[in-house]
Amino acid sequence: MIQISHPSYLFLLLSVVLVTLCFVWFLWWRNSKIKLLGDAALVQELMPNMSKYKHFSKFMLIVIALLFLVIGILDPLIGVKYEKVKREGVDIIV
Repeated sequence: MIQISHPSYLFLLLSVVLVTLCFVWFLWWRNSKIKLLGDAALVQELMPNMSKYKHFSKFMLIVIALLFLVIGILDPLIGVKYEKVKREGVDIIV
């Protein structure tokens, strides 16, 4: 049984969608600006060290961190049932 302690924060999952939309817009904007530089072969020659996967890996790390943050805020409780435990003992202070 999974129970969410703070269901009022479920709207924070929309931030993942917002970050994804911003990333897609950034990729579109970057590609349009690169196309303005000139021919594709010329641009490839001018920017030989341009990484194709750097932006995507950064994006994935941000999305994973954001998901873990939202899950931490939601505070999911996982268990079968609640059980009251009675403790007996003596506290010793030295």
